[in-house]
Amino acid sequence: MNVTNPKFLNDMIYRLMTYDMGYVRYDDDKKGFEEAKQAGHPQRHPRHHLDTHLSTESTFKKGLEGAIARDKFIEILNNKVDRWTLKEPEDQEE
Repeated sequence: MNVTNPKFLNDMIYRLMTYDMGYVRYDDDKKGFEEAKQAGHPQRHPRHHLDTHLSTESTFKKGLEGAIARDKFIEILNNKVDRWTLKEPEDQEE
C-alpha cells in the first residue's frame, strides 16, 4: 500500500466522502424547532433530539421529551445497561 499513490488517495477520499459510518449526537436545536413550528409541524424537528448518521439520505431524528444530561446520553449508548425504549407520541395539536 503506497499512501502517496494518487489512485490510493483518490479511492480513500472517495470512501470517506461516500460512506456514512454513522454517528449519534444529542442536539438542543431551538432554531430548527422554531422553524418547523412556524411551518406547522413541530414534531418533525423536535427541539431536543438525537441525530444519527452524516448523510442526508440516511439521517433521522429521535425526539426527546426534554434536555438530557451527559451521563444519560452515555447511558443511551451503553450496551451493558438496560435499554431506553421509544414511545409513540400521543396525538398532539400542531
